[in-house]
Amino acid sequence: MQSFKVRILHVVALVSTCFCSCQKWDPDKQFENDIITQSQNALLLEARANEARQLELNNYIQDLSALLGTSEFLDWAKNKTVPFNIVTKVKMDGQDWENREYDFKNLIVAKYGLQSEMHIYYNKINYPLKLTMITNGKRIINPIIY
Repeated sequence: MQSFKVRILHVVALVSTCFCSCQKWDPDKQFENDIITQSQNALLLEARANEARQLELNNYIQDLSALLGTSEFLDWAKNKTVPFNIVTKVKMDGQDWENREYDFKNLIVAKYGLQSEMHIYYNKINYPLKLTMITNGKRIINPIIY
């Protein structure tokens, strides 16, 4: 008696499935929908990754700003051999003062590396561009990140 009930349930399930699915399955449409879904997921993942990278970049700028208040930045930049341009040079009170300009791209490379995701991300946004400061090699005056 139980096998009879199971068979009736199977038949009812099969018949209801056939009647409820009114549209014919189109594999091309299914493939197209799958591709669209995958593209949307990839875009969402990339947007989230870019948000995380931007947050990391903002944190780096804050850390860098804190370092600029001390001579630690000059030591770090010297150890990492970060290139800079001397915009102006003045001798005052027996000390040589320089107006230095660092490309922010070089600061990113010094911190994260040339092949890093952060460097690739920075190349897309390319902001901030420069760090300028006045220094005598021991003190930093008027650092500006723009």
